[in-house]
Amino acid sequence: MLARLSGVEIPPLAERAPDLAPAVLGLLASALGVYFGEVCRTTLAGGGRWDLVGDDPRTYRLTLLGS
Repeated sequence: MLARLSGVEIPPLAERAPDLAPAVLGLLASALGVYFGEVCRTTLAGGGRWDLVGDDPRTYRLTLLGS
């Protein structure tokens, strides 16, 4: 999308910074997971709660409460 809007071809992240790509993808995956979880928590099944175990976002769990 950026290439289409700017008219500049942007190489994939893995080609520009191969050592950085896994860290960026991990951060992006965590952020998207939390965002999607919040959307689900506030709109589906009558709410929900986050179960935060430890400091690693990959271990966080969302429990939907149901209607």
